[in-house]
Amino acid sequence: MANSRICSIPGCGKRHLSRGWCRLHYGRWRTHGDPLQFTGTEKGASQRFFREVVVPYVGDECLIWPFQRNTHGYGFIWDGKSKDRPVHRMACEVVNGPPPTPDHLAAHNCGKGRDGCCAPLHTRWATQTENMADRLVHGTEVRGEKVWNAVLTSDSVREIRTMRGTMSFAKIGARYGVNRATIGDIMYRKTWRWLE
Repeated sequence: MANSRICSIPGCGKRHLSRGWCRLHYGRWRTHGDPLQFTGTEKGASQRFFREVVVPYVGDECLIWPFQRNTHGYGFIWDGKSKDRPVHRMACEVVNGPPPTPDHLAAHNCGKGRDGCCAPLHTRWATQTENMADRLVHGTEVRGEKVWNAVLTSDSVREIRTMRGTMSFAKIGARYGVNRATIGDIMYRKTWRWLE
């Protein structure tokens, strides 16, 4: 039988989803702990913030975008036409002009792009290779034991490399809880190459 209950919030009238509330009020409760909490942004506030705060900003400290961000932490703004645009890319265009090629990325000199930094002077145009090199310099590259499902640590990889020739890759792998192919990749520096 179809759900005929309605949201318990007075005047709502939408179909019940859970805990007595519709999808909207249930979502507000999950996000804010209160089904009546509304934290919507005034129409045009993000565009105004970009024009009045981001564009003229010349400080050394990061300027954190206080509005919509994607799952990676980068700020986005509605371009007023058809889509959301990355704020740091728009800020980069303000100080550096258009990108040299369509493949250029707006890179952060500060390494705080994932924290929502939108300071125009912290950005520059960079190739994918240059941007990846920045991640190493800033320590934001997810590799080695920073990978969410990593089994090995830097220390264990160093130990493994000292065992070369002392036992089979399969036995070394069994000792560390990985397969022999993983050990081979470590020994032949297909993985963990950066580690001395």
